Amino acid sequence: MRPPILRTPVRQRIAAPLRSLAFAPRRIPHPRPIPSDRSIHHTAVRLNAVTSPKAKQCPSCSSHLAPSASPCPTCKSLVPIPSDVSYYALFDLVPPASDVKHELSQLEGGGYVVDVRDLRMRYLKRQQGCHPDSYTGQGKIYDLALEQSSFLNKAYSTLVNPLSRAQYLLEIYGNPIAETDSLDDPALLMDVMEAREELEEAETEEEVERVKASNAEHIQEAMRGLAEAFGRHPPDLTRAKALAIEMQYLQNLERAAREWQPGKRVEVVH
Repeated sequence: MRPPILRTPVRQRIAAPLRSLAFAPRRIPHPRPIPSDRSIHHTAVRLNAVTSPKAKQCPSCSSHLAPSASPCPTCKSLVPIPSDVSYYALFDLVPPASDVKHELSQLEGGGYVVDVRDLRMRYLKRQQGCHPDSYTGQGKIYDLALEQSSFLNKAYSTLVNPLSRAQYLLEIYGNPIAETDSLDDPALLMDVMEAREELEEAETEEEVERVKASNAEHIQEAMRGLAEAFGRHPPDLTRAKALAIEMQYLQNLERAAREWQPGKRVEVVH
C-alpha cells in the first residue's frame, strides 16, 4: 500500500481544483517526461534490434579485447567502442552477451537495481582513460576521445537516474513510454495536487522538507516495484511502464520542491 503524502488540513483553496476533476476524462495523461538525452531512445532501439558485438582486436598491438574496452590495457591506445555496446557492459557491470536481454537477465532486478556509488567509481575510472584533455592536438585520436567521453557521460546519466534507467530498459524491450500513454490512477493525481497545494502554502523550509520526505517514500516504493517488475522472467513490462509513468509525476514534484521559494507559484508539469 502506498504511504500517503503528508497533508495539511483541508483548505478552501483545494476545493476549486478538485471540482474540476469531475469533468476530467477517465484516463489521466501522463506528465511531460523530465528532459533527457534523446539519444537514449536511439541507442536502446539499436540494442533491441541487434546482438552485442563480439570481441575486438586492438589496431595498435593486436591484443584481443572485450567490445567495451578502451583504452587498450596492453598498449594504452584508445580503441573504438561499438555504438551497440549496452550501458551495463560499458561499465563492466556484466560481460557482453550475444543478446543484450541475456545481459539484463544476469543483473539484479533485470538491470534496474544499480549501486550508484559503485557506478560513479566505474564512470570516473573510465573517464580518466579517455578524457579529451589527455589527447589535445592528436587529431583523430582527440576526436575519438571526445566521442568516447560523450558516450560515457550519456550512459552514466541514464543509469544513475531511476527514471531514465527505467526508460532505457523499456526501450530495450521495445515497450517505450509514448506521448499517448496515460496513467490510470486518479488517486495519484489527487496526491500530487494536494502536495503541490502544500508547497504553495508553505512558509518555511521545514514545511517543504516534510513534503520532500513524503515524496521520497513514494519514489523509493516505485523503485522497489520497478526492480520487481524488471526482475521477473519474463519482465512484467506492463507494470514497469505504469511505474515509470508514476515516477515521472514523482520526479516532477521532487523538482518543484527543490525549486521552492516563499510566495513563488509551484509548477508541477502534468
